[in-house]
Amino acid sequence: MAGRRVLTALATVAALTLAPVVTPPTATAVSALVMGGTDQPDPEKLGDYLPDVHTTFLDPFTACSATDCDLTGVVYPAEFWPFPQWGGLEGQKYDRSVAEGVVNLEAALRRQYLEDPDEPVVLFGASQSATVVTFVKRKLATHPEGMPAQVQIVLIGNPNRPNGGLLARFAPLTIPVLEFTGSGGTPTDAGMPTTDIAFQYDIAADFPKYPLNLFALLNSIIGIDIHGDYLLNRNGYTEAELQAAMQDPANQQIHGDTTYITIPTKRLPLLAPLRQLGVDHNATAVTEPLAALMEPTLRVLVELGYDRGAGYGRASGFGLLPRVDPVRLTTDLVTAVSTGLRDARAAAVAPSSRQGEPPREPEPKVQQMSSAADHSDVEPAPVPERDRRRQSEPEVADDADETDDTTDEGTTQDEDDSEDASVDEPDPSDASDAEDEADAEDEADEPASDAPAEPAAA
Repeated sequence: MAGRRVLTALATVAALTLAPVVTPPTATAVSALVMGGTDQPDPEKLGDYLPDVHTTFLDPFTACSATDCDLTGVVYPAEFWPFPQWGGLEGQKYDRSVAEGVVNLEAALRRQYLEDPDEPVVLFGASQSATVVTFVKRKLATHPEGMPAQVQIVLIGNPNRPNGGLLARFAPLTIPVLEFTGSGGTPTDAGMPTTDIAFQYDIAADFPKYPLNLFALLNSIIGIDIHGDYLLNRNGYTEAELQAAMQDPANQQIHGDTTYITIPTKRLPLLAPLRQLGVDHNATAVTEPLAALMEPTLRVLVELGYDRGAGYGRASGFGLLPRVDPVRLTTDLVTAVSTGLRDARAAAVAPSSRQGEPPREPEPKVQQMSSAADHSDVEPAPVPERDRRRQSEPEVADDADETDDTTDEGTTQDEDDSEDASVDEPDPSDASDAEDEADAEDEADEPASDAPAEPAAA
């Protein structure tokens, strides 16, 4: 019996030893090839650029998660001759800088393919490098040989956004002396999931279709700083606010393989000089209500310079004049004036957080832009707009306001005089008795204190 037990035990051990060991499959890592914008040639030398890009734009929209993503910077000239801040007279011209970036990005993609053909790859482009990624996406769509099969793309401030990008607006025109060519829109039919993110009124990614609209043109020029503020200050958004705005379906459009996200500006750039004037001269009590009064109306006029109803994925070059629905325009302007009056009143009573700073505005809601432009049978796409307070919201006035309103609404001076005359005049003796009683009550209620009493003010 003991021998059988020993043999059974040995057989069991042998079976366990010889059995194949099954290991759970490991998730495939993701590599992200990240490029900087103009004057940002090497992303790995830009401080927190790589982790900030990952946290803000890659993790929320791609397979490049926080736990399993290899970030690699791709170097290119990132210059724009002859502008001093972008390389100056020694820098490369725009088209040449882009062309070299395309060569470098394709080489990085081939290296990734040779290391692991099945590894997903994410491409990130900002501003000028978004144009680089646009060229690479076109090539991958037609010649995918030797390139990764799984490619995702994220673009910010894309000059090649089909409807809004500066390089798509005036394609195929070129400025020879600058070698600055309108290279057209980023393709949307390449089968590569793409997220195209732009701030409203970004001069490079959200340029007006109708530049003869001076409100829209000046607004874009004055708001040029919007283009370079996607990461540093996020154009006035906190990180949480920015994520909420990007995830809001009202700010998204889908066209082919591309999801377009347009983030509303909190304040109209056109009014920035007025607001800054108030800050510089400690006059925000005047400039803030004035700006709040004008902003809703100016937004309606600025939006006439755009064709948002056509969709951001549809190529849309420059135009002369939009078709305008006069009835809708009138309605929009009347609503804007009403909203401006409410905003001005709120700004007039809002306290400044610090001396010389404008009062903080409430977070604008993201909702569909009301546009007077006639887009025929094109379904309007959801686009952002400044918060409009509900027309039906009741206003609660304090006692002082109610008194003022009553006086303003119809109480005449004669009625006031008659009411005053009907009130009995107080007897001086009664007033004297009341004062004596009040003094007695004050002395009784006064708490005992060891500290010497201060002399009464003269």
